[in-house]
Amino acid sequence: MTTWQEKTLQGNKRFHQGDWCAARELYTEAIQSIEALWFSQLEDRPLMMAWIANMHNLALLYEKIEQPQEAGKCYMIPYRRVLYLMKEDCFTPEFQQTLLYAMRTAALELLDFSKRYPICPCCQDKLKSIGHWLNEHYQSTRLSALKPALESGCFGAIEHPTEEALLH
Repeated sequence: MTTWQEKTLQGNKRFHQGDWCAARELYTEAIQSIEALWFSQLEDRPLMMAWIANMHNLALLYEKIEQPQEAGKCYMIPYRRVLYLMKEDCFTPEFQQTLLYAMRTAALELLDFSKRYPICPCCQDKLKSIGHWLNEHYQSTRLSALKPALESGCFGAIEHPTEEALLH
C-alpha cells in the first residue's frame, strides 16, 4: 500500500471517529502525495480518480464542520482541473474517455453540493446547463460529443480557483 493510500484510510478512520483536525491533515497529505505522483504521470487514471476522491473527502469534512466555503472550493478545484485537461489536445483517446468520466464525477458532486448550499444565480444557471449536458451526452462515450459543449462554453471559463471565490 502506498503512502497516499495509507493516509486516505487513516483520514477515513479519523473522519468516522469525528477527529476533524486529524482527518483534514491526513486528507491534505494524501492529496499532496497524489499530486506529486499524478502531475508527472497525467494519464494515470487511478491517481487522477484518487485525487478527486480525496478532494471530495476533504469537501465532505468541511461540510461536516460547517465550513461550506471551504467545501465548495474542494468541489470546484477538481471540476476546474478536469475541465482544463479536457480542453488540452494532447492525450490518448483512452485517457480522453477517462477525463469524460472524471468530469461526470466532479460535476455531479458539485451539482449535489449546490443543492445543499445556496449559490449565486449565475453559477446556478451554469450548473444547470452542466446537469442537462450530463443527462443528454453522458450516454455517448465518445469525447467528440463533448467538443461542442467545451467550445460553446457550457462548462464555463477556465480559471484557477482563488481563495475569495466559491464558484466564480
